[in-house]
Amino acid sequence: MKPAEKPVKIALIPIDSRPITFFFPQQVALSAGLDVIAPPLEMMGDLEVPADCEALFVWVDQCLSQFKPDLLVVCLDSLLYGGLVASRCSLDPLAEIQKRKDRISQWKRLSGGKTQIFAQSSIMRIPHYNTSTTEPPYWLEHGEKIFKWSALKHKQELKLELVDAEVSLLESEIPREAIADFLVRRERNFQINQALIEMAVSNELDYLVLSQDDTSDYGLNVLEKSRLLSKASALGAGNVVAYAGTDETILVLLSRWLVESGAKAPQVSFSFSSAKGASVLSNFEGQTIGKSVSDVAKLIGLSPISMEPRCDDDLKVIIHSPTRRQGDHLGAQLGERLDTSEAVRETTKLLEESQIPIVLCDVAYANGADPLLIEALFERPKLFEKLRGYAGWNTTNNSVGSALAMGVAWWYGRLNEIDRQEDIERALFVRFADDWAYQAIVRRELNGQASEALLKKLMAPLLKKLAKALGIDPNPVALSLPWKRTFEVKVDFEEPAKSANIVFKR
Repeated sequence: MKPAEKPVKIALIPIDSRPITFFFPQQVALSAGLDVIAPPLEMMGDLEVPADCEALFVWVDQCLSQFKPDLLVVCLDSLLYGGLVASRCSLDPLAEIQKRKDRISQWKRLSGGKTQIFAQSSIMRIPHYNTSTTEPPYWLEHGEKIFKWSALKHKQELKLELVDAEVSLLESEIPREAIADFLVRRERNFQINQALIEMAVSNELDYLVLSQDDTSDYGLNVLEKSRLLSKASALGAGNVVAYAGTDETILVLLSRWLVESGAKAPQVSFSFSSAKGASVLSNFEGQTIGKSVSDVAKLIGLSPISMEPRCDDDLKVIIHSPTRRQGDHLGAQLGERLDTSEAVRETTKLLEESQIPIVLCDVAYANGADPLLIEALFERPKLFEKLRGYAGWNTTNNSVGSALAMGVAWWYGRLNEIDRQEDIERALFVRFADDWAYQAIVRRELNGQASEALLKKLMAPLLKKLAKALGIDPNPVALSLPWKRTFEVKVDFEEPAKSANIVFKR
């Protein structure tokens, strides 16, 4: 396929202002050779201040009417609530959210029908721990109990076991006003998601993903997911999907569109580094690692998964998986380290034997890369040259979705004879710098202190080692902790990439 006469323009509206959700999807889109249109960073919601929903709607309206992009990938939480955190914490009433939702109906008209709209809306999570950083205030004292109560209510609904006594006990321990507020917020979210399904049925949205993060086997969020999918099925909405993942969904939706835009889907084979890796439970997702991988691949359009390599494969996907249980680098602050040596040997063997480009999904741990794997790669730097995608991010789907997106972007660029090697290298550098250098190593050493001076000191030698292994000169790298906490880092290049990236203000 020859390069398109006109550049493909896409607009990306992320779920908030975090670097990994705001900047990284743009980097991946650029590596596919796309022109990217994005709102100004200051317009997005952050940890404490929600986005200005009105300003964002005006921005989207102008973007569609002025640029008429080929694709709009939009995380609707930003426009409806002010961002992912605001979707859990805002006090905006259902009637106000519904008014905002109704404005989506004019988007197709504004673009003259030229823009496909791939949208994401989250199913409100139920974390299992006591914290109010990104939840309503009462979660600090009662979060764990509300989580247990929610799971029991789900079992009660399904009549799986007699839990009435446990439910009553928890309801006597949790303030009534906390449960009431929790249920009001859940109902608000549920009603809006039902309405969005109807918009997908009427093709006001071309594709809708109902995303679910921090989930378990049971809970009101799982029950809502089941009911939403039942509604979509009853309405014949084949363009509605629900799956266990949130932060990476913008990348997964972009990847799906790239696959659909190609003359044919990329041919991909998958390999797990551990024979039992697919059956290991994935932290925070309420399912196995194999199910998570299968769900993301299917959503992107790479299904059915082939475990047998073929001579004409475009990409090989290696799932660096644990053998018994998935680790967690946030838990590793207490000194936990997995023995992944067997999986590392198999992963490096698969890398060495592959004759085609590779996407490496590093899911031995949640919340960061496997240090043993990365050290093994440093001992064999030539293996880095085979990589077209890598991630060892937070949850399994976070990692798999973003790594596959990188591989699909490379495939799309090659299919259209577009060479964006610099952008691909930058994306790889950011992922390794974030997932390995920061999440797996430096974050522990910060010990909860959001000190950017200490951050830069600790990261410097690791970034130098990484740049040498990747064989690139990243120029001066800017590091910061934009949300003033240690959960996420910003790895930025002081010299912008020589790629089209359109940002306009209203």
